[in-house]
Amino acid sequence: MIDFLKGRIESISAEAFIIDLGSIGFEICCSAKTAGALKQAEERHVYIHLLIKEDDMQLFGFLSKEERHMFRLLITVSGIGPKAAVAILSTYVPGELAMHIVRENQDALTNVRGIGKKNAGRLILELKDKINKMSKLTDAGIILGSAGQEPTNEQEEAYSALLVLGYSDRDIRRVLTQLDIKDMSIEQILKEALKIL
Repeated sequence: MIDFLKGRIESISAEAFIIDLGSIGFEICCSAKTAGALKQAEERHVYIHLLIKEDDMQLFGFLSKEERHMFRLLITVSGIGPKAAVAILSTYVPGELAMHIVRENQDALTNVRGIGKKNAGRLILELKDKINKMSKLTDAGIILGSAGQEPTNEQEEAYSALLVLGYSDRDIRRVLTQLDIKDMSIEQILKEALKIL
């Protein structure tokens, strides 16, 4: 299994890039957001997902483990293949996507090209359960740094979104206790937490 590649970015298109490892170049499929963050001739460390089919083999590249983790979650959903997963990650960064799934925001998911109401519903149905299982709040007051105060839905959803991105409960507790999140929206919580994480 290939975990990551480190090399020089040879060329970039909207849906892929070539990484030069010295004597060999690999074509790596990626989201538009990933492609937009790359620069030709720079050295990059890229996380990899290898997809093997009967008549084809593809490499998918990600600049963070969180993006790769979300990609792997997306392709477990029936009706969502790797191309659709890339399209989704071209529209939303992992934190935004997790937030829309947890909030059951079907309209936001149908904003993705090629994702209709049926697939948006599947994404919510199949992934929300996984996210909730990963993000069960056992001591929300301590986790959210608001002892003696019930956490808001936004705070709980931000915690869930950070867990699904692969951050540990310990790290999330540490970061959220550093932030004054009492009156912050979920978007603000995620933005500030991700800066620290």
